[in-house]
Amino acid sequence: MKTKTFLTALLLLLATTVMAQTEKGKFLVSGKTSLDFTFSSTEISGSAVVGYTGAQSTYNFNITPAFGYFIIDNLAVSLQTSYAVNNGKTKSQTSQFIFMPDITYYLPISQIVRPFVQVGGGYVNISTKTPLTSGGKATQSFNGYTLGGGIGLAFFVKRNISLDLSGQYAVIKTSFSGDSSIKMDMKGFAGAIGFSLFF
Repeated sequence: MKTKTFLTALLLLLATTVMAQTEKGKFLVSGKTSLDFTFSSTEISGSAVVGYTGAQSTYNFNITPAFGYFIIDNLAVSLQTSYAVNNGKTKSQTSQFIFMPDITYYLPISQIVRPFVQVGGGYVNISTKTPLTSGGKATQSFNGYTLGGGIGLAFFVKRNISLDLSGQYAVIKTSFSGDSSIKMDMKGFAGAIGFSLFF
């Protein structure tokens, strides 16, 4: 009887401890990084820009730190920045900087594994280097906005630390810094892995 009571109390304590990490008033610090294969579609419109239009496969490195606060139980508002560099089959090189507020909701259906959904939008700057037929590369800068969302799983490996696996979809709309009539639109899927600290 004592053993059964002890085990029940221990399970309740563990459940409360883990679930408490996503309660109102808690903070969240996370960092995602990915070195992955990404499929994306890019469209550049305008007559005065050198670029590649169409679908492409790229190798991509991305790092995304974020800081958040739980405004209600299981719902966090965060600010994140993201820096990405990729190389495509077209030999072009792209670097991308994003500053984006987002909202993440953790589904309270498990004590150790917590599914979550995330949506956000913000500012984006893209710098491209495209090969020229005459040699060298043309460098161009685009500014605009991005909207994105994703789903994932947070695996609580410690009381206040989770390993996060997620899949994300994003849309980017930008204009050339030298001529706003020249547009670059991007959309695509990507996967990421990261860690989150709850306190």
